[in-house]
Amino acid sequence: MEVELCVNLCRLLTVDIFQLAIFKFSLFCIKIFMTPLLLFQFYLFLEKFELAYFVQYGPIYFLMFYELVCVLCQKYTTSVITTYLHEIQIWKLEQAPAEIKETVKKTWFFITLYMLGAVVLSLVVSVLYVIPTSQDKKFIFVFQIANTYFPYL
Repeated sequence: MEVELCVNLCRLLTVDIFQLAIFKFSLFCIKIFMTPLLLFQFYLFLEKFELAYFVQYGPIYFLMFYELVCVLCQKYTTSVITTYLHEIQIWKLEQAPAEIKETVKKTWFFITLYMLGAVVLSLVVSVLYVIPTSQDKKFIFVFQIANTYFPYL
């Protein structure tokens, strides 16, 4: 796989895709809906802290918190990356010795494989996360909140 193709694919998956209107809208919706939910969940954790609740709901809470932090930082990191890519001077790979060329090609190949694997794994986890189950109330605190405060929804 050529280095240019690997670099362009990685750039597409990490920077360019977030410039599309559908992704900007999706990220905006995530910010709007997840922030109050996480704040409310955090408030309830602090108000009535029980180790059993924390052990039961903590992993999903921290996952949602991590997702929200990533979404909130995405705009900043994208602007830093694009600014950095425009300001640095990139030398042509053809100017490098053969040994360095092979090292760079191999490195970019593995980086691309890692990126593609991470994207595929993220998509699979996202789909599995959305599929409702009867056990959701035991793991996802938001569903427990909805069941407690809005039982007729």
